[in-house]
Amino acid sequence: IGNKKIAWFQAVNYTDFGDMRMGNNYPSAYPNFGRRSKYIEHINGIDSVVVNADDRVQKFSGYKQWDITEKLLHKINEHITQALNIQFSNTTNVPRYDRLQDIRNFGGSIGTTLRFADWYYGPQKRFLSSYELNANRVGSIDEVKVNINYQTVEESRVTREYRRYDRLDSRVEKVNVFGATLSARRFFKQNEIAFGMDMQLNGLKSSATRTNITTGAKSNLDTRYPDGKNSMNNFAIFAQHTYKHTNKKFVLNDGLRLQAITLKSNVNDNSFFKLPDTAVNQKNLALTGNVGIVYNATKKTTFRVGVSSGFRAPNIDDLAKIFESSTTAKQVVLPNANLKPEYTYNIDIAIAQKLANVVNVEVSGYYTLFRNAIVKAPFTLNGQDSIFYNGVKSQVLASQNANKANVYGFSLSADATLIKGFNIASTLTYTEGYFITDASKVSKVFEKQANGTYSLVSKNVTRKPLDHIPPMIGKTSISYEHNKLLTSIFIMYNGWKKLNKFNADGEDNDQYATADGMPAWVTANWNGSYQINKQIQLQLAVENIFDRNYRYFASGFSAPGRNFIVALRANW
Repeated sequence: IGNKKIAWFQAVNYTDFGDMRMGNNYPSAYPNFGRRSKYIEHINGIDSVVVNADDRVQKFSGYKQWDITEKLLHKINEHITQALNIQFSNTTNVPRYDRLQDIRNFGGSIGTTLRFADWYYGPQKRFLSSYELNANRVGSIDEVKVNINYQTVEESRVTREYRRYDRLDSRVEKVNVFGATLSARRFFKQNEIAFGMDMQLNGLKSSATRTNITTGAKSNLDTRYPDGKNSMNNFAIFAQHTYKHTNKKFVLNDGLRLQAITLKSNVNDNSFFKLPDTAVNQKNLALTGNVGIVYNATKKTTFRVGVSSGFRAPNIDDLAKIFESSTTAKQVVLPNANLKPEYTYNIDIAIAQKLANVVNVEVSGYYTLFRNAIVKAPFTLNGQDSIFYNGVKSQVLASQNANKANVYGFSLSADATLIKGFNIASTLTYTEGYFITDASKVSKVFEKQANGTYSLVSKNVTRKPLDHIPPMIGKTSISYEHNKLLTSIFIMYNGWKKLNKFNADGEDNDQYATADGMPAWVTANWNGSYQINKQIQLQLAVENIFDRNYRYFASGFSAPGRNFIVALRANW
């Protein structure tokens, strides 16, 4: 609702996500992949393993969520506006479906069965409020923007193992974030310069309790993050410049950012792990920049190249988090107070070409070099490479700095309008990433051979895959638009992610893949819309038409099978 001076926006959304049903068309080599054959239910005070009536239904994957958004815009005069933005979001308990599939050998009469009777995130609460002031033509400055914001986030993790009625473990995190940004923009001749400063103040409180669900008795428990005072503050100044040549053949973009980050974290109760460092205090300063050029060689050919540097200081999650990385591999991640910032140096190149006035093709590639890359790797605690965590002897891991890591890839895209109203488009993306596990023995050296000559050799070069690197992905679509009708048929596809490309110490979750890795998949989909009149639009869609059973890489949750969408939208 609005008029010339004031505008108001209000949205209330409620969503009920039921237990997701996976596809029924399984890969021929893996006919049981992802099936949910059994689950644990608490019946008359006793944990019981129940046979799932439909093993395609991912039991305990659903939850409810509601969101409220309110925005108020006030136009003070022709040059100044101010806006208030308030948001609130909340959920019911959100099951951690992947962990509810984990198996453990309990021995005795119990034998091998599902490990967790409960594993869920408690209600996820988020509140945001922000105020923004926009002004133009302020003295010699064309645009000025001021934004001040505050948000709170509460999240909890609740776990209980099968028939462990004495151990309902609840770990709660509360985060407060205050942020502010001041930016300005000025245009002169063919130049544009943007500059400003920003800051963000983060505070974290972590607590934990263990409850006996039979007696109600509570006891202390190790927290996910340090139980003392935790803070991380970012401060930065920046400037970005753009130059556009008068004939539009050449565009230059360059910028600098100076960033200072401080972090403090304290452990109050060190009785659980006997950590060697109970207080962390880091101060990091970095200058990063970028230079990019766009060159329009002809009306049909464009070249782009960009060079940039990046910086990421360790946050509390990197430095001080304690959590079970993999329940099947029996790994626990512990703090590493000596973690340093990581730096990146990047180059990307792209060529875009128009063919016969109907086909647009673009090829792009990039390469990123990490220095002091932050990766998870085997670690020791007080000289021990494994400890007992949740009653299981687990390998110790920690975030550490690898001297060298690389990420590189390319993407191809093409679209064509061969007949009026018909469009064909396709994209394909490939990414690769790895790090060196022993940088001190990586360099090539001249080594004396038996015949007395010297040859250039590599000593003990060991490469490991970085985690979170997706397989080849792509999409191809054919769409048609005529008058009030718009329709599209498209396929989406993922390549194989073989097991030797998984990072066993990271979070690629090989326990939720097949014995060979995550299989490739293809889905066929259709959507369409029809504008009935100026006020009403009908939308229809069928996703995963052939009911393919598949999972995205690193996920322990199977994607939805064939599903239908019907939407009717009205405006007045």
